[in-house]
Amino acid sequence: LHGNYVRNCWAHTKQSGSRKAAGPGVGTRLRLDCLAHLAHLASLVYHAASATHTRPESAPPRRRPARVANPSPPQAPVSTAVCPNRRPPRLKHPMPISTEVDCTLSTHPTIEGESKETTMDASAVRTLAEHAHTTANRDNGARRKLARRAQRGELVRIAPGYYLDSEAITTHPAPSVAVDLARLLALQYRHPHLIASGPTAAWLRDLPLLREHPLHVTTTSDHHPRPVTLPEIHAGHLHVPAVTVRPHRPRGGRSPAMNRYDGDLMGATLEDTIIDCALALDREEAFVVACAGLHELARYRRFYRDDSRQREEVNRARLQRMIGSSGQGTRNVTSARWVLTHADAGCDSVGESRLLYLLICGGLSGLETQYPVSASGKWYFIDIAVPEARIGIEFDGRGKYGSDVDSVHRSIEAEERRQRLLEAQGWQIRRFRWEALAHPDEILGQIRTLLGSQ
Repeated sequence: LHGNYVRNCWAHTKQSGSRKAAGPGVGTRLRLDCLAHLAHLASLVYHAASATHTRPESAPPRRRPARVANPSPPQAPVSTAVCPNRRPPRLKHPMPISTEVDCTLSTHPTIEGESKETTMDASAVRTLAEHAHTTANRDNGARRKLARRAQRGELVRIAPGYYLDSEAITTHPAPSVAVDLARLLALQYRHPHLIASGPTAAWLRDLPLLREHPLHVTTTSDHHPRPVTLPEIHAGHLHVPAVTVRPHRPRGGRSPAMNRYDGDLMGATLEDTIIDCALALDREEAFVVACAGLHELARYRRFYRDDSRQREEVNRARLQRMIGSSGQGTRNVTSARWVLTHADAGCDSVGESRLLYLLICGGLSGLETQYPVSASGKWYFIDIAVPEARIGIEFDGRGKYGSDVDSVHRSIEAEERRQRLLEAQGWQIRRFRWEALAHPDEILGQIRTLLGSQ
């Protein structure tokens, strides 16, 4: 289509004769007409490319049955509709893709090995945005009024020209989380080309992190990003020091695809978030993030194991191809490929992911997650199994037992009965808790002893 426009415009120019024959200004008018045609063409191509880049919504997960009475292996019909979600060719200067999603925001500080979640409702970002005040389109009097309110402590200055009501921070159940969200909102207000990426996007998506990280943002423009300094914050008894956010350049020189979180924050897609974390974080933390991300991409369901595993491998191959065009150093790419090769979508928790990581690094092979075993007319799923040796490895987190005494007793009783039934089937079960993860040699020693005794 572009070639036809150019040829038609050139033929029209030649038929019109030279500038002297046609009169003064005619050649200029013809060139302007050609440019108008090309501008209209560019608009059509951009809208067509935007429609091509729209990704289909993921299918809703299947309802998991509460109980399976048939003692046959829990197989599901293999889906033939699963195929790699390949990204179409990009334009020379692509526009970022934007889709709107809802997600839960949480932090995962690690305290004595246990992952403590502080989960907020989906309207947390929007609630903070409603308490924001900006100096945009305001006269000097209104700006001075905002500054005086900040001096009195009614407002908190998050960034130059961006204020937040103090009560929005002091009344929040996690004030430090509110500060991080407010700073993200201020960054995207002041610099619309910056989006949340890497560990920050993982945090927004409720993917588990093992430690705290500074704000991680990526620019979607072609300009070199400059560091952004955010002022210190005083709100009640809370004091947060000033920070300098250093934006990152896009991987491979391409504009990243984006998701909208709760209507206000823009962040990288789940695929780009997994890749960024695999390239930037240490191997164990990147492994934990990749397991959780693959679990979500594959829509893993233990009662539909074959279908879930097929989706897992399709998404794993797609992520491996994305790493190939990342433009990162060889060392980072090698580590990221190892993470994506060994990550497992069957891990249901941070503890299971960390335990699997220790076993893989210890040289153990033949490991399978969520391995189904039929006992007494019911299906049980072992967290990590060595099927050939009939060895089951279970991780016991604190959250699985409940919060009250009755729930704890019922959970322990059900767990002991489950283990008795598995041992009656010839399985040897070893259980580990958070404290054991600090001693990987002891874990590996116990499993190797079981393997050597057979």
